[in-house]
Amino acid sequence: MSVANTQPASAAAKSSTESHASVFPLPLSAMEAFMLLDTTPKYSMLCELDLTFQGRIDQAACEEAFAFALARNPLFTHTIDKLKNGALVWKDSGQLPPLRWLDLDEPFDATYGAPFDLMKQSGLRIWVRRGADKSQVLLHFHHACGDGMGVNGFVEDFLVGYHNALGMGPAIKPRPLEFERLKTRGEIGMGGRSLLRKIYDVFVGSYEGIKFLWQRPAPLAAGPNAPTGELLRPSYINVRLSEATTRGLRRLASSSGATTNDLLMRDLFLVLGRWNETHEGLPARRNLRVLMPQNLREGEDYRMPLANAMSFAFVTRRASWLIRPAALLDSIREETEAIRKGKLSLYFLGGLGAMRDLGLLKSIIKGPFCFSTTILTNMGDPLKNFVAALPRVEGGVQTGNLVYQGMFGVPPMRPRTSVSYSIFNHGSTMSITSRWDERRIHPQDGRQLLHEYVNQLNATAEQAGA
Repeated sequence: MSVANTQPASAAAKSSTESHASVFPLPLSAMEAFMLLDTTPKYSMLCELDLTFQGRIDQAACEEAFAFALARNPLFTHTIDKLKNGALVWKDSGQLPPLRWLDLDEPFDATYGAPFDLMKQSGLRIWVRRGADKSQVLLHFHHACGDGMGVNGFVEDFLVGYHNALGMGPAIKPRPLEFERLKTRGEIGMGGRSLLRKIYDVFVGSYEGIKFLWQRPAPLAAGPNAPTGELLRPSYINVRLSEATTRGLRRLASSSGATTNDLLMRDLFLVLGRWNETHEGLPARRNLRVLMPQNLREGEDYRMPLANAMSFAFVTRRASWLIRPAALLDSIREETEAIRKGKLSLYFLGGLGAMRDLGLLKSIIKGPFCFSTTILTNMGDPLKNFVAALPRVEGGVQTGNLVYQGMFGVPPMRPRTSVSYSIFNHGSTMSITSRWDERRIHPQDGRQLLHEYVNQLNATAEQAGA
C-alpha cells in the first residue's frame, strides 16, 4: 500500500484558496454543530461511499483530479477552529487528505473506519484500489463536511478533472460554482417565508419538537447472535434488486399514487416490526421510526460547493399499523408529500438552532433516548444530477480511459440507531446498501435483516404482476 497527497496543497488548491479567501473563516451552521457534537470515538459521524469503475485508473491523473476536485470543494481541506469568543469556524488546514493506493484484493489497514478529529484533520480519507480492468475509489468523510448530494458534486468534479488530466478528447467544462453561497448554506430552504408563515412555523415547530420527544421509538431488537464488536472492512453490504422487482415496485407505487420511496419505507416498517416482534416482542403501542434525510437545495443552490445542506424528517408509526399494510402506505404517502412540499424537516434545523442558542444542544444529543429505529436515505440516480457534459456510454459515463459505473454507500451510525439503508437507482434496477452497528448487531443478523427486506420487496413487486 502506498500513501499520497499528505503534502501541502497543490498549486491548483492554493490558487482556489485565494479565490474564495473571503469566505473563510466560516462559522459553523446549526447542522454542522450538531454533527460535530454528535461525534464520539465509537460513533464518529463517518459516511462511506464506494465508487466503481470499469478500467484501470491512472495514478498521476487520479491524483491531479483529486487536487482539482478538492480545490473546488474547500470543506474537505479545512479543519474546525475555536475562536477566543468560543465560536467555531472552518479554517484552511493547508493540507490535502490522505490518498492510499491498494491492489483490488489488498486488505485495508487500521486507518479504515478510524474516527475523524475535525479540530486537527480534514474530514476526508481516500482509498483507490486497482485491478487489471476494474477500479474502486472509497471515500470516508465526516458528515459535517457534506451530505450525499454535496459529495456527488465532488465526485463529478473528480470525474471531470480525471478526464481533463488524461487529455483523451476535448476538455470538459466543469459545473459552475459560487463559493460565496457557502456563507448562506445554513439558510437554504428558509427563504420566501412570509411573516404569517414564520409565526405559523413557531407553533408547528414547537408541536413537532414535542411530538418527536413524546413518540419515542423502539430501537432495533438485537438478533439471536451475540455481537462481536468487530468492524468489517468494508462495513456494509450491497444488494442489487432485479429488473423485475424494480419494475414492479415502481408500477405499484404509481398505481397507488405514492412514490417508490414511500413503498420502500412501508416495506421497511413491516420488516422491522416483524423483526422486533420475533426477537423481542413488540407491543402494539410501541413506536417504530424511520429517519428520512431531506435535501433542501433548489435551483441556484446547486452552484454551491460541497456542504451539508440537508435536514432530517422523522416518520413514526405505532406497531399496530403493521397489520394494515395498505393503510400504512397511504399514511406514509400523505406524510412524505407534506414533508416534501412544506420542507418540514426545516423544523428540525430550527430546533437545533434554538437549542444551540440556549446551550442545550449537547445535552439533547447526548440524551439516553433513541432518535430513530433506522435510517432510510434515497439518493435516486446520482448520474442524473451531473451538470458537466461527461459522455454517456452503456453502463455509466466515460471519463478518460474509465467508465464510471456509479456509487453506493451508507450514512453514519449513531447510538441506538442500529441499522441503516441507502437506496441508489441504476437505470432499470435499484441497489440497497445496509450497514449495522457492530456493537449491537452480529454481521449474520445484519445480513439476515437485509435478506428479509429484499424478500419483502420481491413479494410486494409480485403484486404488480411484474
